[in-house]
This record gives sequence, structure tokens and C-alpha cells, in this order.
Amino acid sequence: MKKARYSIGLMLVCAALVWGYYGSYRLLENRHQRELLEQQLGMPGEEILSADSAIQVVYVLRDQGGYVNVYLEDGTLYEVTGIRTAELPQKLQQEIGEGKVIEGSRNLYSFLENYSS
Repeated sequence: MKKARYSIGLMLVCAALVWGYYGSYRLLENRHQRELLEQQLGMPGEEILSADSAIQVVYVLRDQGGYVNVYLEDGTLYEVTGIRTAELPQKLQQEIGEGKVIEGSRNLYSFLENYSS
């Protein structure tokens, strides 16, 4: 009987340790993402959080060597997508050739999700 209690207790302690480790990992990952965003936008995290609804980051999709790349509005490379321009619809190819503008990260990632393989 005591062995069963000790086993259950040990399993609960292990589960709590795993849960704590996972929580700390997620916290560090979120902090790292916030720091990257601060570097890209050049403003502290508090300003980003408070102004999140007021401003949206503007992204520009451009063709670079047959692939779609994402740039910030100021021309800084934001992401290399690996999406081949030739595999996109003709109208979209033309828009990207001219520099397709997308406002907000949700719209950007929705677009990328739709056209990535």
C-alpha cells in the first residue's frame, strides 16, 4: 500500500517538474520573440503591446530569384518564404512583381499559409 502511494507521489512530482520546465521554456521563447520584434521595430515591448491595436506592421512581398520574399515597409528583409513565384496564379505573380503590400502579421501569415506547400 505504501509503495503505491510513493509511486503515485513520485509520478505527481515528475509531472509537476515537467509542467514547470515546459512553462519556463514557453516563457523564454515568448521573451525571445518579443526581443526580436523590439529590434525590428525599434521600440520597447511595452510600447509595442500598448500600440498593437493602433499600428500594424506593413509587409511587402517581392520576387527575388524566382521566390517570394517578405520585406518590411522600409525594405529590410523580414522572411525568405521558399514559395516559388512561378507556382502562383498569374495575377498574384504580377502583384508580387510590383510589390504586394500586406498589412498586419495575421494577414501575412494567413497569406503565407495559403500559398506555401
